[in-house]
Amino acid sequence: FINLPSLSPEPATESPTSPESFTERSFLAMEDKEKDNLHAAYSLQLRTRIQKSQRVMKQKSDQQTPRPPG
Repeated sequence: FINLPSLSPEPATESPTSPESFTERSFLAMEDKEKDNLHAAYSLQLRTRIQKSQRVMKQKSDQQTPRPPG
């Protein structure tokens, strides 16, 4: 038996050059960058949604209240 340097069949999970960790890291960096933009966009969306729902509620209440004659 010749002693070869052990070539483990399982991939090194903690290697910094592994594509998975690299994409994960770049994705996290991207996420950090976009988090502020996302937050701003989300709050804006939330605000418009609230305004829309309030408008709808107002319309419903207007329809439900019987208008006094005259």
